[in-house]
Amino acid sequence: MEKQTVFSQEREVRRLATQNRLMHGCEAPLFCELFAGRSGLRVLDVGSNNGDKTVRWFSDSAVKKVLGLEYNAPLALQAQQSFGDERFSFVACDVEAPDFSGRLRELMQREGIPGFDVIYLSFVLSHLRAPDALLRHLRTLLRPGGILVAAETDDSRCALAPEGGALLRRFLEILARDPLAGDRGTGARLEQMLHQCGFAGVRRRCDAIAAGPGETEKKADIFEMFFSYLPEDMTALQEMGDFRRDARWLSENFSALQRAVCAPESQISMGISVVTGTTEPEY
Repeated sequence: MEKQTVFSQEREVRRLATQNRLMHGCEAPLFCELFAGRSGLRVLDVGSNNGDKTVRWFSDSAVKKVLGLEYNAPLALQAQQSFGDERFSFVACDVEAPDFSGRLRELMQREGIPGFDVIYLSFVLSHLRAPDALLRHLRTLLRPGGILVAAETDDSRCALAPEGGALLRRFLEILARDPLAGDRGTGARLEQMLHQCGFAGVRRRCDAIAAGPGETEKKADIFEMFFSYLPEDMTALQEMGDFRRDARWLSENFSALQRAVCAPESQISMGISVVTGTTEPEY
């Protein structure tokens, strides 16, 4: 897995909580649909972070067992200490390590999991060198009729009006060059990726998170989730010559961008692709 920002510091944990609030609107209806009338489900959460969203999403009575995998070992330990019980288990794991397949099989055997009914990946694929390899492997772990749910950012669907469009476009150009932000085109390709990796019944469930006039708190959350980390990334990268100009532009324009996003009359839309695929043609 490429070097990436991990949710270990206090500010990052707060940002993760904001992200969870916004993603709830995209994903909660989907999981309600998937869990309705079912029982004994086994779930794999790849990228479980501190475990908070894992527990919120998968505490439904339909779910019997949840295995959370997290790249950052201290976060995995925190999740296990906070939420680990007979239903939830959290383990530090690098999905691109050579021994990942064997290690996951050992974990499944230890937890009594023959296969998964739901596999959930939230903002993971964009940080991998070979996301297709992971998708193909995870497909083999789905039980008949099982479903994979993947969420990624899609910068091609971002828009800001009536003011600030040019600022947003420049921000996204800088973000696309940020090596800590992952591959920002992953969300746009997500449906195609699932098709190519052998999934059936591929469906897009969410296109964007948006807020309009009067939604002051939601706009503040959107700015926190999608914008607030880039200046920190540039601070870490500005010693590299390629990023000095970007860091300077952000220093000069970041406050203006925040005002445009959070203005009472603004309409902001940030692309989020939530896509599902299954092992069977219909579900």
